[in-house]
Amino acid sequence: MPADPPGATASSSAAPDQSKPAPPPVPARRDDVLRGIAYMVSSCAVWSTLNAGIKWLGATVPVGEMMFFRCLFAILPTLWLVRREKNPGILRTKRPFAHFTRSFYGVLSMGSAFLSYTLMPLADAQAISFTGPLFVTLLSIPLLGERVGLHRWSAVLVGFLGVLLIVLPGGGLAAGLAGGGGACSLVGPMAALSNAFFFALGAIQVRQLSMTEPSVTIVFYHTIFSTLVTSLLLPFKWVTPTPLELAVMAAMGLSGGVAQYWSTQSYRFAPASVVGPYSYSSMLWTAAWGYLFFAELPTYWTIGGVVLLIASGLYILHREIYWQRKRAAEAKARVEAAGRIA
Repeated sequence: MPADPPGATASSSAAPDQSKPAPPPVPARRDDVLRGIAYMVSSCAVWSTLNAGIKWLGATVPVGEMMFFRCLFAILPTLWLVRREKNPGILRTKRPFAHFTRSFYGVLSMGSAFLSYTLMPLADAQAISFTGPLFVTLLSIPLLGERVGLHRWSAVLVGFLGVLLIVLPGGGLAAGLAGGGGACSLVGPMAALSNAFFFALGAIQVRQLSMTEPSVTIVFYHTIFSTLVTSLLLPFKWVTPTPLELAVMAAMGLSGGVAQYWSTQSYRFAPASVVGPYSYSSMLWTAAWGYLFFAELPTYWTIGGVVLLIASGLYILHREIYWQRKRAAEAKARVEAAGRIA
């Protein structure tokens, strides 16, 4: 499971329950909000460190092997989450195929992410992963039947303009083409975009699954299915890892589970409108690790592209929250009107 593209919070596709009025919102205490922000920033720090580990391992360990060990060691924190629920029936499901589909998208996203981090500067690959919310917006039209207005379309176009700033003018795609790299120079940026695309497909699948399945159930089957699928890659290319490499991959699996839990906790303690923007702090962590461990510095083009991507992602989040509140207010008004008529 790769790092979740920051800011990829998707709006719920479920229609509001109009049979009864929604309970009044409970104001979040300041302490709870600060705790939610701390969980999100800590989660981003762990994900970014994990990505740096992927880049370091990529010099000697095949991508498929990294994926397998990443999933295998993630089983341990997942089992801890299941046990923590204290519900014997928590893993019962009537939708195994939907779980497998979500896991398949996750494996494709993971493989694309791992490949992009091994081929590109960390900051560039991380920045392109910010297209996750853009792909969620685009895919929600054919897959969920959602309507996307002019505001969100404009944000999507601005976001993809940011991608062009990252991959075209600087040393990535442009330098590769100028130096005769040809199609090889496309692999890194295309892998980064594929990561965001398949993540978006997985996010939409999670939205559909979450209507009937608890979060722990979704995480459990995703981890198990992903481990089984990535194990099929091992015969194609295997390099026996050194004890240090194995330890790093174990740490990646364990820390990824912890980061996922912290990310979930952040939305428990604070509203998405407060926590969501802090997910972009991963860019700061990624740039720091890229400079410290790989002597990489983001170019001015990358910084400009990141600004556009973050702005578009935040605006999409703003519009989603606006429509959620508007639909909730309309549903409440209909219930009140029905009560007056009765």
